[in-house]
Amino acid sequence: MKKTTAKKSSAKKAVTKKKAIKKKTSKKKITAKKTVKKVAKKTTKAVKKKPSTKKRSSKKIAAKKTTAKKATKKKVAKKSAKKKLAQKKAVKKKAVAKKTPAKKTALKKTKAKATKKTTKKAAKKAVSKKQAAKKTIVKKSTARTNKKLTPEQEQDLIAKNKVIKLKALLCRQLDSEKAENILCIDLEGKTDIADAMIIASGRSARHVGSLANKLGRTIKEQNMGEVAIEGTPACDWVLIDAGDIIIHLFRPEVREFYDIERIWSDETFSAKPANA
Repeated sequence: MKKTTAKKSSAKKAVTKKKAIKKKTSKKKITAKKTVKKVAKKTTKAVKKKPSTKKRSSKKIAAKKTTAKKATKKKVAKKSAKKKLAQKKAVKKKAVAKKTPAKKTALKKTKAKATKKTTKKAAKKAVSKKQAAKKTIVKKSTARTNKKLTPEQEQDLIAKNKVIKLKALLCRQLDSEKAENILCIDLEGKTDIADAMIIASGRSARHVGSLANKLGRTIKEQNMGEVAIEGTPACDWVLIDAGDIIIHLFRPEVREFYDIERIWSDETFSAKPANA
């Protein structure tokens, strides 16, 4: 019996201990919950007091925009004020210009009329001078034409014109056939050999020979008499005698060696390029 009572008492003690532990744990939990609630309340209050960074940035941007708008408004106001001042000044200037005395305008008009008269007089004088010069030229030309030419003079003129045409034709042909350094020397009144001399260079002996053959054909086609060609086999220096015109065709080295242009220039013959 004693054993059973001891067991029961021990069991009761264990139960009481468990209940006490449970009460302690429940109290601890309640206190922990209360502390959590207090912390949560404090954090909510702090959050309410402190605005978010996003709201701060948006407020700053809005403030900047307002300041920019104010600055632009000020600038626009300044510009409009400047424009108004400029308009007022322009109006004042126009009023001053309108108020200028009529004497100045009258003087200007008289000066303009005087200048017009002087220019008209100068133009009339220039026209009269030109007309007088034209009349003198016409008189001289008529006097020349009225002079009767002898038959010999007429023949000389015809021959000269033929020579001039043939010379121009030969120079053009040499240029088209790609001859180099073409020179035309006038011999009229300087020597009895011929009236003109043409000097040109070919790139090679074959080129010189082809130039000589083509020039000989053209001279025959123009009915300028017999054509004598010398130096064709070697074609270093080919001479074409067309009566009133003598043509010298060289290879470049041979031309430099003989230097015919210098000889004629020393004898004061006027040498002109054919293309000029």
